[in-house]
Amino acid sequence: MRPDLIGGEGYLRNCWYVAGRSEDFGRELTALTMLEEQIVIYRDTQGKAIALEDACPHRKLPLSRGTIEGDHVVCGYHGLTFDCRGECVIAPTQLDNPPRRAAVQSYPAEDRWGFLWLWMGDPEQADRARSSTSRTSTIRRGARRKRARWRWPVITSTSPTTCWTPAMWPGCI
Repeated sequence: MRPDLIGGEGYLRNCWYVAGRSEDFGRELTALTMLEEQIVIYRDTQGKAIALEDACPHRKLPLSRGTIEGDHVVCGYHGLTFDCRGECVIAPTQLDNPPRRAAVQSYPAEDRWGFLWLWMGDPEQADRARSSTSRTSTIRRGARRKRARWRWPVITSTSPTTCWTPAMWPGCI
């Protein structure tokens, strides 16, 4: 199997995906499904988007049913508390030594062009500098052709192919 498909048949994992409009994600816990994975998204006290696996490792209760305390998510079942990296920082029964194995997956998140983008693959390969590029494209309008410079967010893949998604079509807005 190709490495960019690890984790699910037919999905490119090591690329950026749009989770929604940036303005739709605030300080509340928002649950969504991407590539058949349950994710919870919220913003920390500085407004940075945080995306975590939406399942507490103890009983798999959705973290989206929990609460936010500061920059942390608190599970509504036993009160395990997770930071923005998905690590357990507070366990009510083990206050001095939270369990290291009690962790959830975190996803790199980036606000660009009014959208919230999530990297669904290996976080080590999430290249924020390559999340945008410009391309020159030929547009056919009626009977004449016109060269135009487009600003496209790139969905970066580590495979030889690169997927492109236009953020805005010229002349539509």
